Parts: sequence; structure tokens; C-alpha cells
Amino acid sequence: MMRKNAKGLAELADSCTGCGFCLPSCPTYTVQLRETLSPRGRMTLVSMLARESLKSPVAIDSLYTCVLCGACLSACPVGVQVVDAVLGARALLMERGVEPPEAYREAARSMVRWGNPLRAPSKQPRRARQAEAEAEVAVFPGCIVRHRLGELLRSVEAILDSAGVKYTVLMDEICCGAELYRSGYVALARETAKKNLEILQSIDAKLLITLCPHCQWMFTKIYASLAGSKALHSMHFTQFVDMLVDQGRLSLRGGVELKIAYHDPCLLSRFLGVYQEPRRALSSVPGLRIVEPRRAGIALCCGGGSLYSRAYPELSAEMAKNRLREFLSVDADVLVTACPHCYELLVEAAKSHYPMVVVADISEVLAEALKP
Repeated sequence: MMRKNAKGLAELADSCTGCGFCLPSCPTYTVQLRETLSPRGRMTLVSMLARESLKSPVAIDSLYTCVLCGACLSACPVGVQVVDAVLGARALLMERGVEPPEAYREAARSMVRWGNPLRAPSKQPRRARQAEAEAEVAVFPGCIVRHRLGELLRSVEAILDSAGVKYTVLMDEICCGAELYRSGYVALARETAKKNLEILQSIDAKLLITLCPHCQWMFTKIYASLAGSKALHSMHFTQFVDMLVDQGRLSLRGGVELKIAYHDPCLLSRFLGVYQEPRRALSSVPGLRIVEPRRAGIALCCGGGSLYSRAYPELSAEMAKNRLREFLSVDADVLVTACPHCYELLVEAAKSHYPMVVVADISEVLAEALKP
């Protein structure tokens, strides 16, 4: 959890020893090799901000160039919580009247107007089941799936139908608020959390299924402290599918020999600890073989997601290209991920730079394996 108090932020920033072990792990630093784009450099900036000595707009901007991927957390020998420090710094800047870059401000305005950060007019997804009272699970699509990637929701529905799951797709949800929270708009994120909790806690379904790691992170790690409530009982789709396979409820036929490289979404893996579930689900498909560009836990970030790519398109594009180069190094047939943010970014990067790369969401791969 972020530390917004200036004294707490100063103490956290000062816990950095400046050893530099984090530098090779940081996706922004490896792109531009600038100290202010490294975890170590950002901790210096956080310390200066907490002591009210950070005045340069360029230096302040460096606190927003962090993708919050958490790669530095596994590299740090003393366990410095860099992500907490950066989140706290952004919230403190907001308290002091310093707003984030325009892309983030625009997303906040869109949240107020439309209930999502995508500037997408509100609309209701089609209902998957009419009788919510009979639903075993409720599916929370998330903004990107709801407004831009409806085909992924159809793949999810096909999988749930095949497993005989009684479910409903939520009609009235607004954005989970992750982008607000991560960019420093804590008060607006709290309002969003309270609105969502009203809806989600009134649902009769026993379990909430999320399709986006950002939503899952907010529901299980942030909402409790942000809105003073209990954490929601929810699972990411990959965890639920893994459970269905283990229970023998989902039969995956496969039949096509494919080598798959799985891309770990940062929030799903490093912050939620979901590494093996998607791999087990994919491995249950006959004919699929997983090859790893690098070991789980130290995967490169995709490039920061949709909002970050609007704020820092050059940095984001270079990070995505670095990840695709790793994929090409293992000679896999398909690059698979389990996050709509990663999916969109990697698809666009592949189109622009490596058109031979095929990117798929895990729901698409599993849905294809349902076919006779």
C-alpha cells in the first residue's frame, strides 16, 4: 500500500542504498539509460519531493514514467518498496496541486463523464445469463474488454458454457479505478471503489471472475484499504480456468502441435502471485508446449498498458519491442498473455515492427481448443 505521508515517503526513499542492482531489471532505464528513469534515481526524486526540494517539471515527470511493473522489487537485495514510493509520490503531488501528464488528466475526466478512462460512451454489454440469482459466478469484463475487445468476452463465455458454469456478465459496473489510483487520483479512485462495491456486494453470485489483472489487483489488494471494506471474493479468469480443469469440468481437445511463449502480465504475476495457473491451463491442451523466453518472475513489462502508451508512446513502444525480441529468440508459434492491456499493446507493436509475431489472449487459445 502506498505511503502518502511526506515523512513516511522520506523514510521509504531513504531505505534505498543506491547499490544499482535494480538498473538492469528496469524496462524504462534499459531503453534510455537515464538515471532518473531508474528505480534508484526515482527513489532520490521521491526523497527530494518528500522534503519539498523537488521543483523541476522534468524531474517530476520522471515519477510518472515509471510503469509500476515491479521488476525492481525482485532485483532489490534489501527489499525496497519502489512501487509504493512512486505511488505515494504521485498522490502527494496531487495533494500539492501538481497533476499528472495530460493523458492521465484526460482519463480522469473521462472517468467522471463516462465511468471509464477510455473516453468511451457508456454502454451495456449483452447479458450472458438472465437469471442472476442462479449464477455460480459473475464476470467483471473490465473497460478494455467491455469497450474494445468484445471477442475476448465471447471466448470466455464459450469456455464457461463448455464447463457448464452458470454465470452472468455484469451490466452496471464502472471502471475498477486502477488507472486513477495508479496516477495519483486517490480521492476519485475511492469514489469509484465505493460505487462499485455497492453493485458488487449486492450480487448473489458466490464468486466474481475478473478478465483484467488491474481489476483483480484493485478488488483484492486495494479496495479494502481504499474504501474501508472487506476484500472482494474474486479470482482472475486464469485461476478459475485452472480450477475447472483440475475439477475435470473443462475438457480441452487441442490436436494442433504448437509452441507457445506465455507473457506474464506484471500485476497478475508479481503483485498477485499468479504464475502457474495460466501455464497449467495451457499445458492441459494436448499438443501445446510452453517455451519460456526467461524464467517466470523476471519477465519484461509489455510497455505499460493503454494509458501509459498514450502518455509516453516512445518509451512504451521500445519496451514492447524489447519484449517481442525475446519472444522471437525462442522460436515460438504464438505469444500468449492474460491481460487486455498487454494484449492490445503487444498486438500493436507486432503490427508495427514484427508482423510475423502472432499474439493471442489465453481465452482465445483455450476456446479454440474446445472445437472438435
